[in-house]
Parts: sequence; structure tokens; C-alpha cells
Amino acid sequence: MYKLPPSVPSKYQFVLIAAERAKQLQQGAAPLVKTSHVKPTYRAIDELMHEKLEFEIRESPEPEYAETLNPDDTNG
Repeated sequence: MYKLPPSVPSKYQFVLIAAERAKQLQQGAAPLVKTSHVKPTYRAIDELMHEKLEFEIRESPEPEYAETLNPDDTNG
């Protein structure tokens, strides 16, 4: 199993970043490291492990909850 690079705070973030980079590679982006791997997913992991990717981790917004009505408050 891979050891996370210090720039990636969790394995979940690692997967999300690698998946996004794999998409870029599939769409024709140039690889940032030499690797023996052919598949974009493994290339993306290699780039992330060698800390060649720049990324920003954003906080997820707080979910907005719909206001629930009390059944007695309905007009009908």
C-alpha cells in the first residue's frame, strides 16, 4: 500500500486528487513524471506520490436544510 505524501491530508483526498488527474491525463494532458505505467490512474498516482501536482483542498460548504413545516401550519 502507498504511504501518503505529506501534502495530502487523507486517503480520501488522495483518491479524489488522483482521480481528477487521471481524467486530465485521459483527455490528453502531458504526464509530469516518467513512469513505466500506461494506465492514467497509475500515472496520476505516481505524479501525486512524487509531489508533482499542485492542488487546493477546499472546505466543503455547510449543507442547507430545507425548512420543515409543522403539519398543523399547513393551509388547507
